[in-house]
Amino acid sequence: MKTACHELCHVFGLTHCPYYECLMNGSNLLEEADRKPFLLCPICLRKTAVYHNFEDHIPQRYVKILENFVQMQNSSFEVEQQTITQIIDSLEADGFSGKVPN
Repeated sequence: MKTACHELCHVFGLTHCPYYECLMNGSNLLEEADRKPFLLCPICLRKTAVYHNFEDHIPQRYVKILENFVQMQNSSFEVEQQTITQIIDSLEADGFSGKVPN
């Protein structure tokens, strides 16, 4: 799934990311692909948000992604669920009031 999302981001115009650990990091081996996170880094997310005009919806995007991970009930995404929960908590501390799934 990560590889498909990575390749889809190329279709949307993103190149490989040299800045942070990111879905858009290049990988030559399956082990490298498995180690990279499922999320875009802040730079790649910002590029995508500006280009596709969803800058105002980034907090809601995280809530929807978390809802999907929770619904899938796949333990492979536990780290991503924890990371997204931390991001949402940080956004809520900054004034965003989204609904976080249980």
